[in-house]
Amino acid sequence: MGRYGGRECSYASDADVIAVHEAVGGASDSEAAASATVIVNRVKNLLGSATSQLGIVVDLDLRPEGKNGPMSRTLESHEEYAARWASTWERQAAVRARPIGDSELDERARALFESMAYREVSEAEVRDIRLLKARMENERLPRGSEPARHVKLGPGGLSDVEWTIQLIQMRFGRDVAALRTPSTIRAIVAARDEGLLAASDADILLNAWDLAARIRAGNTLASGRMSGVKLDVLPRDSAELGALAAILGYGSGGLTALEEDWLRGARQARDVMERTFWEQQ
Repeated sequence: MGRYGGRECSYASDADVIAVHEAVGGASDSEAAASATVIVNRVKNLLGSATSQLGIVVDLDLRPEGKNGPMSRTLESHEEYAARWASTWERQAAVRARPIGDSELDERARALFESMAYREVSEAEVRDIRLLKARMENERLPRGSEPARHVKLGPGGLSDVEWTIQLIQMRFGRDVAALRTPSTIRAIVAARDEGLLAASDADILLNAWDLAARIRAGNTLASGRMSGVKLDVLPRDSAELGALAAILGYGSGGLTALEEDWLRGARQARDVMERTFWEQQ
């Protein structure tokens, strides 16, 4: 799920995962669930302790019921949950779902999550998505952060780009097969090719998303930190900004160019988002 599903992980990314299983070899449902839970915990522990500094956090909080739900479910259980209780945001999250493997179970999981993401979207669900985005903008930005310099949650940042294209995917993916991809870049290109985004708007979104992702990765390398609010922020401190600019290939004195590139690109991406996400009927 998430960035892992879209093959868009960076240095400090978690691996968002939903585990599914089926009983085999005559095992009962309870035995299969217990075995799956042991396997999931084993994978989490192994990946989390890969090295002292570069372990991968396996995050299962996107599963049904979140932290309170089972570690792994059968596909039948997922289908029942999706039909009866899945919320709009869970449908949106399903856009980024990618099965890991090539078994029959993986293909059935792919079909399930595609059916969640790409069935007809009602106007009430569009309102739900827009309201949730508005709440995120009001509540999730860290206190004291400058919105214009926050490359994830600020205007024109990763969140703006991803929510814009995901709404397009949900609205048109049922009829346009090329939109049914967990990759942000591929989805934007598909929307452009299908005439759902103007070529100039697609270029703006792609450029903003790419630069935001590179800034976050560069911040990790420049600081040596794998977590913290500063990883999502274009620095103001000249030494920090200069180090980031050098990592991103801007060369000597490139900190001003990097700053100008981000602020301009983010403004343009926000303009596309305003016209495409908030206003499009």
